[in-house]
Amino acid sequence: MKQNLLLSTLVGYIFISSFYSHANAQTYQNISVTEAQTLIQQNEHNAIFTILDVRTSGEYNSSHLNGAFQRDFYASDFSQQLDVLNKERIYLIYCQSGNRSGQAFQIMQNLGFDHVYNMLGGISSWISNGLPVTDLLPPSLDLTLDFPVAHIINSVDNIEILPKPSSDAITIDGDFSQYSIKIINENGQLVRDYDFVLQPLVIDLNALSSMQHFISIQSTMHSALSVQTNIK
Repeated sequence: MKQNLLLSTLVGYIFISSFYSHANAQTYQNISVTEAQTLIQQNEHNAIFTILDVRTSGEYNSSHLNGAFQRDFYASDFSQQLDVLNKERIYLIYCQSGNRSGQAFQIMQNLGFDHVYNMLGGISSWISNGLPVTDLLPPSLDLTLDFPVAHIINSVDNIEILPKPSSDAITIDGDFSQYSIKIINENGQLVRDYDFVLQPLVIDLNALSSMQHFISIQSTMHSALSVQTNIK
């Protein structure tokens, strides 16, 4: 009887250990551009899937994969910029030819990211395979970031943008003490600076020009934490 109980306990322990080991398994994989395209298609509606371009801003602004966010591999604090990203997301990373993303791939492993896919050959191989690129900025929050700036729109956290971007005006409410808020146009030029404002902040969209505009919210405590969302 004791042997059966001991065996049952041991089997149960092995099952639970196996379950948690599988649940916590990490994924680090080098994939081809065609495999990357399939991965993107499979995760089209996956809220935790992120495409990350690790080239310079100039390279990124010229053309990038649709929906990709950018972190500059050559930035002096590149590792720190990666370290503040949400490590539980699924990342597809790429650069121009695969060299920088290969090194970023190793850094992200060392930092303990859960799921990282590195696109071999970079965007050069992507383009040579006839796959599409864009020069448009992602029209959404940079969801690579963790709390608090990853949940700004319609959240219950420190800052809210209400309502969802509308035709006339938006209101930003919350505790601005650790954030600077700016409006930037599609050319990267500063249009409004709201570093020192009273809450709530109401932005009249009709007062902006017809080009595309973004709200940029920057943490004053952590230089790597910044986020922007398309408002017009």
